[in-house]
Amino acid sequence: MAARLVGNVIDVLVVGGIYRERLLGPYPRSRLGGSGLYAAVAAASLGASTALAAAVGADDADELGAILRKAGVEPAAIEIMPGSSAAFVIEDEGEVQTPSVQFEDAHAQPVLTHDPPQARIVLAFGMPDLDPFASGLIARWVDRQSTLIWDRQGSLSRTKDAVAACGVAAPSRIYVANVGEAAQEVGGATPRELIENHPLPGFDYALLKNGRWGTTLLSGRERTAIPAFRVAASTTIGSGDVFAGALAAGLARGDDFRVASIDAAAAAAVAILEASPLLDSSARSKVDKMLATGDGRYVDPAYLGAVAVSIEAAHDATVDPTVAQLRARLRNVGLGDVGPGTTTTIGVALHSDERGIVANLSSHTGSTQTIEVGATPDLGLLIDAIAELVEAAQ
Repeated sequence: MAARLVGNVIDVLVVGGIYRERLLGPYPRSRLGGSGLYAAVAAASLGASTALAAAVGADDADELGAILRKAGVEPAAIEIMPGSSAAFVIEDEGEVQTPSVQFEDAHAQPVLTHDPPQARIVLAFGMPDLDPFASGLIARWVDRQSTLIWDRQGSLSRTKDAVAACGVAAPSRIYVANVGEAAQEVGGATPRELIENHPLPGFDYALLKNGRWGTTLLSGRERTAIPAFRVAASTTIGSGDVFAGALAAGLARGDDFRVASIDAAAAAAVAILEASPLLDSSARSKVDKMLATGDGRYVDPAYLGAVAVSIEAAHDATVDPTVAQLRARLRNVGLGDVGPGTTTTIGVALHSDERGIVANLSSHTGSTQTIEVGATPDLGLLIDAIAELVEAAQ
């Protein structure tokens, strides 16, 4: 799929990282990834003429070139550095909104010196080894007719403050972040406070992502629920980057913001189902199928922040490890223990019998359910059942 240039202006420019990802479990492996690469490939696979501005180590240059050629991503602004690329070591690649990662610097400090084509949409990611705002790159590459999408990323991002994006002369600015990342931005605000105070000053829109619970689109006083599609998630690594790339492609296509956001949610769900977040030429048909047949879920972040899960279990060698694993998995999807702010409690009573581990679920609405978790506990099944009760109790 070749990039289609119209008057030397392309649809999407992605400014983001390319990193070697070392995934430690449950199936250790290494792959070339990073927010910039995943988003650029997603945008191109969904029909947008796309360029990527990023740095890569010479050790990975051939592999990167093959990926970009296959996707049709313009490589003119790729900087090849000597030695190895920077790397993320990812400990937990399950359904995790804020994965535990370690960052390893590249052999050489990244410096971007090649100017990309002018673009209608500029999607900039926070990166741990380069601040594209402080370096002046975004100000140079955003035209006065370009829409700027700022995807904050996590605590490792060198760009800590959304104010940096507001200093760029763009006619429209969009803020994208996970709920946890957005809370870091303003010193630990509650989900309700985040909803009330977004978009931040200088931004026209905000998209606050919340994993399996969906995304909240905010514009002025308007608030729109963007459901997350229900898919079995063995890993969510890279799906948020695909969301951003698909959003950029949709806006470049002329979709209104709500339509582009729903399309992005569908693309993220497709990425979760694939073996890799690198989408391919079949992406458009898969996204369309997800939109036509998929089932969505949206739970208000303010409501979710007041939901807790109370776990009761008889102490024995079979159940105890499952309780610890379940608590960790619940925290990963934003559900914690009962606390001062709890208004809704989902009860989980665990015991073991000849069927293995059995969970009895209950909510304040009177809903109950029994789940046979099994001798080899299927915590994904149990988390899904808890999520259904959370949604029904909303």
